[in-house]
Amino acid sequence: MENRIQMKDRVRFVYLVHGGQEFYRQAVLSISSLAGKMPFDGEILVYTDRPGKFENLPVEPVLLSKRRIKSWQGPYRFNHRMKIELLRDLFTPGEGHLVYVDSDTFWMEGPDRIFEFLRGGHAVMYEREHDLSKNFFPEYLSVLSDEAVMKEAGLPVAPGGPLWMVNAGILGLPSTMDPSVLEEVLRTCDLLSIAVPFKMMWVEQTAYTYIFQSRGMEIKTCAAEVLHYWRDSFEFNRLMKKFSEKELRELGKKPAQVLELIEEGRKSRRSLRNQFLLRVKRVQRSINKRRMESLVFLEKLKSKLWSPKGRD
Repeated sequence: MENRIQMKDRVRFVYLVHGGQEFYRQAVLSISSLAGKMPFDGEILVYTDRPGKFENLPVEPVLLSKRRIKSWQGPYRFNHRMKIELLRDLFTPGEGHLVYVDSDTFWMEGPDRIFEFLRGGHAVMYEREHDLSKNFFPEYLSVLSDEAVMKEAGLPVAPGGPLWMVNAGILGLPSTMDPSVLEEVLRTCDLLSIAVPFKMMWVEQTAYTYIFQSRGMEIKTCAAEVLHYWRDSFEFNRLMKKFSEKELRELGKKPAQVLELIEEGRKSRRSLRNQFLLRVKRVQRSINKRRMESLVFLEKLKSKLWSPKGRD
C-alpha cells in the first residue's frame, strides 16, 4: 500500500524542446530555476531532438525523432498539438501526477502549492485569460457552442456558464484523471484547427480548458509560482544570447536578475533595431500560419474528393 501511495503521489515535470536555439536557452534557464526549488522527490523529463544540450542538468532527456515530431504535429504541422500528444504518451492513471512546462517560464517559487492542487484532483494551468465571447475569439465559441457539431465529433456538449480560455504555459494533470480526457482534448484541438485555421495558434489551450470544464474538473492557476514571459520572449531571448550555458544555469538561481533583464528588454522594445527584427519575426510567423491554413484547405479538399458524395 505504501508503494502504491508513493507511486500515485510522485510528480513528473516534462519539457518539450526542439527547433531554434532560443528554445534550448529558455529550457536551460527554466529547468535550472525549477531544480533548485523542489522540496520533494520529483523527476524532470525533457523530450528533445538534442539530448546533449541538457547533459549538465538534473534531467532525464528523451530523444525526440523527426518522425515523432512530424506525427505529433499532425496533418497541419501545428507545434502546440505536440504538447497534447506528449501528455498522452506519458500519462498513466495512478502512476503519478504530470506537469508540462513551457520553456519560456521561470520558477519564482517552488511547486508546493501546485503539488497540493494535484493531490486534490484538480487540473492546473497558468492563468485565466478571458471567457470566450463575441469580443474574444467568437469563432471558437461558435464551434464549441454548436451542439450538433460537438455531438457529431463525439465530444461533450458545452456546459452551462461562460467558457474560459486559460493559458497553457503550465499544464498539471492529477494522477486520478481519466486518460480519455486527453483523447477528447486532442479531438477538440483538431476540430478547432480545421474549423478556424486562421486562428489556430490558440486552439490547443482552448481545447484543454473546454474539456476540463466539460468534465467538471476545477482548473487551478499558478501565476504566483511561475513567470511565463511569453509576451516578453522576443526581447528577452535576444538578451539571453550573451549568456553561456553555465551562466544560464546560474541565472536560474537569481529571480531578481531575471526580472531586471525582462524589464531591460521591455525598454528596448521601441528601438528601431528591435522594431525591425520584430517585424521580420512577424513575417516568419505569418508565413507559418499561411502554410498551416493551406494544409487545412488541402485536407478539406481531399476529404470532399474522397467522400462517397464527392465521388458521385
